[in-house]
Amino acid sequence: MFKRDTSKELEKIRRELYIARAKLEMSRRMRSESDYKRVTASIVYTGTIFATPMFMSTLYYNSAIRDVKKILKKLNKVLKRVEEKEKREAIKSVIHMLQEVHELQSTQAILRMREAENLLSTIST
Repeated sequence: MFKRDTSKELEKIRRELYIARAKLEMSRRMRSESDYKRVTASIVYTGTIFATPMFMSTLYYNSAIRDVKKILKKLNKVLKRVEEKEKREAIKSVIHMLQEVHELQSTQAILRMREAENLLSTIST
């Protein structure tokens, strides 16, 4: 039987987490920074769809949260296959970090996701 390489799979999950964090950062910037609001508004208003920066920010936020939920499912599957105690504990701590991301404010959630990314990169090497 073919056994999946957990290191490669964890690296792929880390990249997905990076993308989710980038979406969350875009969401935060669209809500708080006036330059992003202005640019987003000018892009959206000139297009065929009318959407405010707040609406676009909500889309990015919801997408990031959905991505985190998918990542949690993947991490739980990987956790079932990993036999090394140290890796299992590290994966459990990443799962614990990510489970509460949707309840945190965006800045704290971004920091938590960055910590999880760093831990995943150390596990996957």
